Amino acid sequence: MCLQLEKVVFAAVNELGIKATVKKITDLEEIVNYGVFAIPTVSNEWSYKGKWSVIKQKEIMKWLKELI
Repeated sequence: MCLQLEKVVFAAVNELGIKATVKKITDLEEIVNYGVFAIPTVSNEWSYKGKWSVIKQKEIMKWLKELI
């Protein structure tokens, strides 16, 4: 699931044509330190969008547009 989400995030960033740093965190301790308790999750510096399934590209694009 995480690999699929990673591909969707990169596709969303590319389609929007924005510059973004995408960091995939796999260390469980580091994930918990971010306050994330459901994976896979997409987050930015201020919040996270957690789900138990892969988030659709259109939804990720919507979140990214809110940040720019």
